[in-house]
Amino acid sequence: MKPVISTIGLGLCVLLILNSPRALAEIVTVEVTGVVNYVSTDGGLQLDGSVGIGTTMTGYCSYDSETPDLSPASPGVGRYSMISISMTVGNYTFTHDPMSPDPPLFMVGIVDPGYGAISEDLRFDGTVYIDGSPKTYDDITWGWTYMQLFILGTSHGEYIPTDELPDLDTWPELSVFDRRREFQTRFYGEGDNDFGIYGEVTSLTVIPEPATIFLLAFGSLVLLRKRKA
Repeated sequence: MKPVISTIGLGLCVLLILNSPRALAEIVTVEVTGVVNYVSTDGGLQLDGSVGIGTTMTGYCSYDSETPDLSPASPGVGRYSMISISMTVGNYTFTHDPMSPDPPLFMVGIVDPGYGAISEDLRFDGTVYIDGSPKTYDDITWGWTYMQLFILGTSHGEYIPTDELPDLDTWPELSVFDRRREFQTRFYGEGDNDFGIYGEVTSLTVIPEPATIFLLAFGSLVLLRKRKA
C-alpha cells in the first residue's frame, strides 16, 4: 500500500500546483550566447577593457507563454511583455530597469524582425571612464538606452507563420534563422558620452521553468511506481 499512498500524495501536490494561477501558464526561459564583433565609444567615454572583438556574451530572457499580444490590431507583428531580460558581456551586466513603467518586450514579426527580445530602459553593473574618471550607471544622465538580447530573422516565412508568442514546442532551431542572428546594447549619455556593443548570437537554448520540469518528473515517477506495483 505504501507506493499507492505515496503516489496519491504526489498527485495531491500536483493538483495544488495546477490550481495556482501561475502553474496554468507555461514559463519559458531562453538562454543565449554570442560573440562580440564590434564595439563603439564616443565622447570622452571608454569601457574598462573587458569588452572587445571576440568577447563572449551570455544572456537570458523569460516570459509567460500565455501573455496577451499588446498590439492585437497589428496583423503580422506581435508585442508581448516579458518577465525578465539580462545580458552579460565582459565585466558588464545589462538588465531591464525595475523602475521602468514599461516592460521588456518579446517581438514576433512574420517578416521582420522575426523573433526579438528587447529592452528600451536599461541599467548596467560595471564601470565606465569619462575623461579618465571612473563612473557607474548612476553617475551619468542617460538620454536613451536600448538592448536587443537577440534579433533573429529568417528568409523562409513558413518558419514563423503567425505573430503568436512561441512556446516550448514551437521554437525553431537557431539554424533556421539564416538572415539575422544579432545582439546589441547601446547607451547614449550626456555630453555625447555613448557606447555600443554588437555581435552575433551563436547558441540558443529554450528551457522550461522548474515547475514544468517537476510535472514531467512526476509523470515519469508515477509510471515507474505502476511498473513496480
